[in-house]
Amino acid sequence: MFNAPSFLQQNLAALSSCPEHDTLKDQLQQYIAEALPAPQYDLQETHVGDLTLWHKGFAIHAISGAVAEAQALVAQQVLTAQHAINCILGLGLGYTTQAIVEQYATQCLPNTAFIIVYEPDLALLHFILSNINLSHYLKHPALRLLSSPELLYTFVESHLVAGDGISFIATEGYLKAEATTLQPVIEKLSKHAINTLRNAELLSNRGKLWATQFLQNLSKLVTLLPINAVQDCLTGKVGVLCGAGPSLLDDVETLKQQRDNIVLFAVTGAVAPLLNVGIVPDFIVSMDYIGPSKHFKNIPKDALKTANFVMGPSAEGALFQWEHRSSWLGTLHFNEQFSYLLDTMYGEKLPRYHTGGTVSIFMLQVAFDLGIRDFVLLGQDMALRGNQVYADGTNVNFNNNMASLPETDHTVARCMELETVKGWHGEELVTQSDYAHFLYHYTRIPHLVAKEGHTVQLFNASVGGAYIEGWVHAPLAQVLNHELQALLTPVVLTKTLTTIEKRTRKQLPLTLVRSRLFHALHQEEQAVRELLKIGQKSIKYLEKLQTLPLKRWQATSKAYSDSFNQFSIQLEEHPFLRDTFYGEQLSIYQSYNKQATTEAHHRANIQIDLTYLTSLVTQLEANVLNVLVEIQQALLAQGTIEPMAIESSSVVDRIGQHSAKVLPNI
Repeated sequence: MFNAPSFLQQNLAALSSCPEHDTLKDQLQQYIAEALPAPQYDLQETHVGDLTLWHKGFAIHAISGAVAEAQALVAQQVLTAQHAINCILGLGLGYTTQAIVEQYATQCLPNTAFIIVYEPDLALLHFILSNINLSHYLKHPALRLLSSPELLYTFVESHLVAGDGISFIATEGYLKAEATTLQPVIEKLSKHAINTLRNAELLSNRGKLWATQFLQNLSKLVTLLPINAVQDCLTGKVGVLCGAGPSLLDDVETLKQQRDNIVLFAVTGAVAPLLNVGIVPDFIVSMDYIGPSKHFKNIPKDALKTANFVMGPSAEGALFQWEHRSSWLGTLHFNEQFSYLLDTMYGEKLPRYHTGGTVSIFMLQVAFDLGIRDFVLLGQDMALRGNQVYADGTNVNFNNNMASLPETDHTVARCMELETVKGWHGEELVTQSDYAHFLYHYTRIPHLVAKEGHTVQLFNASVGGAYIEGWVHAPLAQVLNHELQALLTPVVLTKTLTTIEKRTRKQLPLTLVRSRLFHALHQEEQAVRELLKIGQKSIKYLEKLQTLPLKRWQATSKAYSDSFNQFSIQLEEHPFLRDTFYGEQLSIYQSYNKQATTEAHHRANIQIDLTYLTSLVTQLEANVLNVLVEIQQALLAQGTIEPMAIESSSVVDRIGQHSAKVLPNI
């Protein structure tokens, strides 16, 4: 096994294409380039004939049997929840990695239940990948092989969902060998998992709230045009992207002087501070189901009449209350469960914008698609200024290495872990864990644009904020008056957008768009009605079980199980409901005919099932079916509905990719 030609390139080629693996490959190439003496590792047979490796004085696999140890660890500790993270500490000889990949295949676990293999010792990692062919296992789409603790923290923070959890899987020998290295990693990630659960109410309701807001928006979204209709309309212009950070207003005069020569984008939190100094953004970008009602509370309804809104499909409906010049719709990569309806509405598959979880990245993606290639970040601090977190003066409270943001007119209460990041001037700055996550995504932009072959200039003018690797750091006056001065020409935005709107409306008349959506929603209504019939039938079986004596349960119990399984399958397969409203609630444990030992126990479990299912069916009827009916009535009230045949979502998926230049994999 260890005399074969090097497997290094074969193993690395098996890894999925993602920035984390690009970083790993760079690290290994640097390690090879340093031409350090190859470490000596002691390989010995275990008592059952497989191998273990002695590392720092410890056998990192059990001498009683390495393969059996790995299989037992995985069987005992692997998490199967949809967004769980199974973190293998130490690649070793690959036994644990093989065992977990095989279990994923056996149990058909989702690729969203990630496998992280963390091996911080590059020398050991290079030795293993060179001598053992693990390519069959490393190519698993859920697997990430990481050697950098920073990438490990960022990945976990990006993908850990409250309630699904993180499991650390490591051999006893490896934990001993790498105790000094691993202990702080485990402590940090465990702490982050706890903090995620502290925000569980916000996170667990997110999918339902996003979907609810989408439904409430539909009768308004039908009047919007897709943002990709204005693709490349701003080629050659300079875009200033405004966040709501404390540095936003540090150089107001320069911003005012060059206002007519730049395209000004802003998140909703930056709008009020900009309006207070007499500046109206060209584009206001929003994707959250909360925001404008807080950020715009004291803004006059006509203050934004020259601004253009770019919205995600679940952007807060209150946004429509403010007078504005035009509205444009952008679909998001994590809204796939209802974006297919928008594809049907427009008659083409729209580009899915990658956001990194923050509206600021969504804003950058939109600007890129509009043709902007010279970007200037302003108010994108991604760090705290003292305890100030926003340009409007909002402060956080510090307690036990946590930042607590209270509920105010402009904010939602939340609690975030504090971290240290490199500052704009090279100093250490304190930030919240969510901002550290957003910062990471900004550092990936230079890599992505270079990889795609685009010529882009990236400037960070958020003076005093976090340092962004790969961006040029300079004050706004220097960037606009010197670095980009030759590119600054008057922006004639209104005329450009008006021309595009007229052309697009000829191609997509409102009657056609409204009719497509109406018929698609009618199909969804019929599917939900069928689902509810099955759910109500399941409830009747449960109610019958309550009145039957135990000895007569068998036939009714089987009928209920069959009916509930049919209900579960249809719910899980429904593209709109499975990942938003109620798919995740199907974890109900029906134990009355499995583990119950007494009749009282059986009847208690039946009552649990009955309460659960009745609540679920009631919610589906009230929050989905009735809303679908209301939206169709609203569309009928808006005007003519043309008769037409609506293609299925699978057909829509084959219509073809739009040629949008949106950056991938943010």
